[in-house]
Amino acid sequence: MNSKEIFSIALGHSSPWQISDIRFECILEIERELHIYLDFERDFKFLHA
Repeated sequence: MNSKEIFSIALGHSSPWQISDIRFECILEIERELHIYLDFERDFKFLHA
C-alpha cells in the first residue's frame, strides 16, 4: 500500500476524488507541514444544485 492509498483511507474520501500529490515540507528544523493535494477524475460531471 502506498502513501496515497493510506491517506485516502484515512481521509475517507471516494470517487471521483483522488489524491494527486503528497508533500512533507520542513520549513524550519522544528516546523513541518504536510500538504495533501486533491483532484477529481477526468471527465467527471458534477451536478449543479
